[in-house]
Amino acid sequence: MYASAGGDPSRLAEPAVDPGLAPASRIREIESGVATALDTGGYPIGDALDLLCRQRGLDRPAAALALTEQQVVQYNSGEPLGDRCPGAGEPPPERTLTALYPSDTLHLDQPLIELRWKDQSARQAAQVTELRSWLTAEPGKRALTSAGLRPPNWPVSGPLSERFGARSDVVFPPVQPTDRVLSDARTNWQAAQRPGRVLLLLDGSGSMREPVGPAGPTRFDVATRGVGRLSDRMGARDEFGLWVFHGPGRTPQRLLPFAAGGVTADGTPRRDAVAAALRTVRPAGDTPLYRAIVDGVGALGPAGPDRVRAVVVLTDGVDEGSDVTAEQLVAAGRAAAARVFVVSVGEARCSAPPIRQVTGSTGGACYETDFTSLASRLDALVDTLWSGGGGNGEAAGPDSGGCGGAAAPGPYRIRRGPGGRRGRGDPGRRGAAGAAARPRRAGTGHPGDPQRHRRRVRRSAPGADRPVERARRPTPGGDRPGDRRHRRRTGRDAGPGPGRRR
Repeated sequence: MYASAGGDPSRLAEPAVDPGLAPASRIREIESGVATALDTGGYPIGDALDLLCRQRGLDRPAAALALTEQQVVQYNSGEPLGDRCPGAGEPPPERTLTALYPSDTLHLDQPLIELRWKDQSARQAAQVTELRSWLTAEPGKRALTSAGLRPPNWPVSGPLSERFGARSDVVFPPVQPTDRVLSDARTNWQAAQRPGRVLLLLDGSGSMREPVGPAGPTRFDVATRGVGRLSDRMGARDEFGLWVFHGPGRTPQRLLPFAAGGVTADGTPRRDAVAAALRTVRPAGDTPLYRAIVDGVGALGPAGPDRVRAVVVLTDGVDEGSDVTAEQLVAAGRAAAARVFVVSVGEARCSAPPIRQVTGSTGGACYETDFTSLASRLDALVDTLWSGGGGNGEAAGPDSGGCGGAAAPGPYRIRRGPGGRRGRGDPGRRGAAGAAARPRRAGTGHPGDPQRHRRRVRRSAPGADRPVERARRPTPGGDRPGDRRHRRRTGRDAGPGPGRRR
């Protein structure tokens, strides 16, 4: 999409010329529009599965999405959209997506990945060869077609039809962007991202005094280290605030006010200030979770396109001692137009309806984890929220540089071994680079953001002792830096990648 705004995308494959991307100022305008649309609709900062799941749950969806053609078909056929969004049957005509195909669309390069081990047997190597041969023969091409992809030299059929919002007659020539183009697109995307204004609410209730394992540190000690790591991940423009909540009936304890950069107002390094503030906390009392969230979203300030505004809650229990009802909690989250993320550890669960509703309706999420995995969960969340990061941790990902889609033949890229050595292999399959889709009778098209991204889907060759990974690597028109790694256990190759809304 950056190339579409900057000139002729056919130049992207010419190493001797300027990449032809839009100027940085134009890219910032594009990303600002995308950000505003995401915030206004309460769409998640995730991948296309999250985006489409939110779209499916809206009462009156009126948004355009930048997706792959395969994702349009997946949505319109009512398939499951990841583990948290089950199948729903085909939507009624007014809620289906219709693919729009700009003439300068880019294709997706979806390579076959071969992972090798030192103890790989001849049988395993033969099974990889068998899988590759099967994919390029008639049975494999039929399977790829039924999965919503377009194998080269094969008629378009199956779900790629008007019934599911696609057009089988669209054809675009392949363009393989140079490494310089991909690098420039990534750099421009990162520079255009909004900084964060994030408030961390840390549970300081009595249960946080419990040890993690025999003779281990307390839950609060582990959480404190996680918060310190989180503060280290901030970019120079990101704002971070820290509160602790414990009851009964108390408002949250405001430990650190919002401040940007790596130091506080008095020049103290941010990490040192966080550690010193948390040493003053003595966990005790109830868990006024709802009150903390309501006060937290109110403290973020007015909504605007200049920052990602979010409340991140780390808790090990359910709400106790709040003077806020579940209905008031959900209403406050929606009114604030700020995302709410909850990291549940210990006995806390994301299945509680108020937590599920306030996170889902604000474009946030709830994650269940344990104390041993808390640090990595917080790292992944930082990647989602803040400008210096990339993905949301569960599946890799942020996306695409074209908002149209078609298929074109091209070679597999065969990647071998942990070192990532490349080689050219057999002809492979191609997919639409990012079909801009809109609900019928509503919406305006919008391309996604640029970034080459690899999304791996574990699949086993027939009878294989070890899995073979198949990867999806969008061109600028594919996935955004740092979106999520999503593993699917379906027959579809290279499941949905990230999408964008406008």
